[in-house]
Amino acid sequence: MIKQILKVLPEGPIMTEEIPEPVKGKEAFDRVEAPRGELFYYMRSNGTNMPERVRIRTPSVANNHSVPVMLLGYTVADAPLIFASIDPCIACTDRVEVVNVKDGSVKVVTMEDLARRRMVL
Repeated sequence: MIKQILKVLPEGPIMTEEIPEPVKGKEAFDRVEAPRGELFYYMRSNGTNMPERVRIRTPSVANNHSVPVMLLGYTVADAPLIFASIDPCIACTDRVEVVNVKDGSVKVVTMEDLARRRMVL
């Protein structure tokens, strides 16, 4: 396969020192299949060397939404195995939702909150 690729590889330098100027108002997105599922990237340029907007959705974020349905009909003892079956990456999830079962209140806790230990519920 490598030999086939080398036959169609264009001539020229492998690396370039020329970095193209950022283009204002352009946006791009891409999806790739990662080991845990779909990995999504979105980026929008504002004409500077810093993007105006960047969004990355990791597979764990999408997979986490399926957990409540997966848990239906099972016991609490089954929950760790069911949750582990989607091979979650906790570091890939930038926020969690904590539900107080006593009063139904919901608190979104970000990674920043966790880092600063601001988990006031």
